[in-house]
Amino acid sequence: MKTKYLMKVVGAFLLVLAIGLSPSCNKKIGDDPEPTPVEDKTMDELVIPEDFNFETNQIVELTFQDNLKAGDTAKYDVYIYSEQLTPDSIFNDIDDEGVILDDNVVDLPDNINDLIASKISETGLFTLILSLPSYVEKLYVIKNSMGVFTSEIINVNNKKSVFQSQGYKTTADDPVDVLYGVNGARELFTINPVTGELVVIETMPIPSFTCAMDKVNRKLYTVGARSPYPLYSYDLDEETFKLIRNGIGYYAPRLDYDYESGRLLYSNSNWVLTVDPSNGRRLSVRYIDGLESRAGGDIVIGPDDVTYMTTHGGLYRLNDNANGSRYNATRISAESLPFSPTSTTFDSNGELWLATNGAPARLFVMDKETGGWEYRFNPYQRGIHDLTTLPLDETSIDNTDTDGDGIIDYYDEYPDDATRAYNTYTPSIYGIGAHAFEDNWPLQGDYDFNDLVVNYHFTIVANSDDDIVEVRAKYIIKHIGASYHNGFGVQLPFSADLIANVTGYHHTTGLITVDSKGLETGQNLPVIIVTDDANADAYQTLNIVIELVNPTSPAVISAPPFNPFIFIDGDRGREVHMPNYIPTNLVNSAYYGTGDDNSIPAAGRYYKTLNNLPWGININHDYKVPLEKRSINQGYLKFAAWAESGGTQYQDWYKDNAGYRDNSKLKND
Repeated sequence: MKTKYLMKVVGAFLLVLAIGLSPSCNKKIGDDPEPTPVEDKTMDELVIPEDFNFETNQIVELTFQDNLKAGDTAKYDVYIYSEQLTPDSIFNDIDDEGVILDDNVVDLPDNINDLIASKISETGLFTLILSLPSYVEKLYVIKNSMGVFTSEIINVNNKKSVFQSQGYKTTADDPVDVLYGVNGARELFTINPVTGELVVIETMPIPSFTCAMDKVNRKLYTVGARSPYPLYSYDLDEETFKLIRNGIGYYAPRLDYDYESGRLLYSNSNWVLTVDPSNGRRLSVRYIDGLESRAGGDIVIGPDDVTYMTTHGGLYRLNDNANGSRYNATRISAESLPFSPTSTTFDSNGELWLATNGAPARLFVMDKETGGWEYRFNPYQRGIHDLTTLPLDETSIDNTDTDGDGIIDYYDEYPDDATRAYNTYTPSIYGIGAHAFEDNWPLQGDYDFNDLVVNYHFTIVANSDDDIVEVRAKYIIKHIGASYHNGFGVQLPFSADLIANVTGYHHTTGLITVDSKGLETGQNLPVIIVTDDANADAYQTLNIVIELVNPTSPAVISAPPFNPFIFIDGDRGREVHMPNYIPTNLVNSAYYGTGDDNSIPAAGRYYKTLNNLPWGININHDYKVPLEKRSINQGYLKFAAWAESGGTQYQDWYKDNAGYRDNSKLKND
């Protein structure tokens, strides 16, 4: 019996041991399943911090502590600055047969982005309130002291930034520019960037599609458009052409002069040659990865030696690849352009000028942060195949102050209006932002955020005393993805007593009552109903102008985009705001806490689900709309990681960076 009992015990022990060693049973009781990768989660599965409000912008206080001498005046231009670490650029010298001779290493700093504010000051002591993208950690300030341009990179810390004079570096020698251009009709001409006047100054020896300026030696370089592609220089003082080399040997439509190296950049398709302008010798070649289109366009070195390129596919920034032997092209413009640019040049104020070929040709400026653009001047009845810039001597500055506001016309953005002097912009001078809404509140929607999408651009106008006199808001009804007839409005954070008049709204339904100023009645804070039925204004632009009674401190007005909202399908009380933004007085509070809404007004919690999802998001950038029933995280692949991180990761999730989008889930505009 003992033996049988012992055998049973041993057998049971071995069975338990075998089961314990089975691969299928190694998992301990209570172990959690493998977590779902954030990019694979549905919107409802996202774990979002309770205090996260899905904001893509930050309100920054920029303080200037730049003590100017008595009697001095300076203009300060503030740019968004995005800094990236880039490796060295390796240039291989090649002979005429294409044989590599040796290597050189060149450091390339990163780029300035776009203008967001300007300010003229006699003291250098003032403060600006700016609305910036959340990812911005640095600003770039260019100081213009009567044509002497200096610059400084400053940090943004805890939504504050300080500018102080401390050993500037010169960014441009001269203040007023002339654009030089060439075309296939052998014309060399100038364009005044203020008036648009075009003057033909010379007949060239050859037709040309390219030009580049050496401003130090006052020489313009151009390459013939026909084989063998001769290189010429034009002396601006002697007004004479000189043949440098009978043939470079390759056709290319893109040319620029590199002030740092004294070389020409000569480019076509996906390659860039460097050429010695003294003899036309080809020195190096680098190839470009990532161009959506290789056709046409131009190449230009912008502020801080950043290289930009335009092709028919849009505007690109060229960065070094991992080992510096090639360029990686990052497209800045979200989409291919609706025209074919042939010319690209920066002026000394950092504005990017482009032109189209053909007769008539068009001239326009582009936002190098977003790729947004606008035409300048009337069409020209001749071709513009390439442009380059010559800054003029600062002695040409006129001290005239036409409007007598204490700001000379050279600085004054409103030289004929003593009540206005300069502007600040949101998101930037040419950039546009987007408000995107779901309209099923208080029930959850499909989170495609395409039911109503409204683009916006703000211009804040200040006088010579730095007080605000006018607020301009351009709203574009970009997309309507629902059957509801939704209204759109904005609540302002200051007293209605400061407002004299509002114009530019469009009301068609009879739902809205406004007072003599154009503000909605029954409100404690001023509310502007931009449109009471977005369907009636689909794809239209509504230009709202808010005139103030008296000039008002920027600290009182605050920074756009303020408090935008929609009201759903003719129900004025069914408002949807951005998360945790307060409603207007006309909201129907009975909706709170019903359906999927988890608003708790007493706690300052509004327009969030129990899982902290919103019904509206503000994007400090243009927005490519998701397809119907495709949630935003399916089209924007970094949205989920941004949301779960509370906005600390992928703060630029909405951009068209590599790996950021699934374009098959997004609508083609």
